[in-house]
Amino acid sequence: MSKDAAEVLRAARKLIEQPDAWIKGNSAIDKYGHYISPWSKDAVCFCALGAVECATHKLNATYEVDQLARDFLYRAIRTSIADYNDTHTHKQVIGRFDRAIALAEAK
Repeated sequence: MSKDAAEVLRAARKLIEQPDAWIKGNSAIDKYGHYISPWSKDAVCFCALGAVECATHKLNATYEVDQLARDFLYRAIRTSIADYNDTHTHKQVIGRFDRAIALAEAK
């Protein structure tokens, strides 16, 4: 299951890899800047958690895999994922995804 969690984390990271695809303060927005569900087909920008939700949905991952992916990201951040996303830079958030992926792949 750790490999599946790593796959979700890699897909989530890819969603926010470019700074203009990453947001603070909400899970996801559409191309007009309206708040939207992260699993909506119209979502184009995501926060860290929104990206995980979107990736989980796109990969049809189970609830358990989603929770494991969040757990690895939490372990890499060591605080609230949402708070970290909203108080750190894009580069720092991407770095924490890289760390979470490494943790998942090591299991």
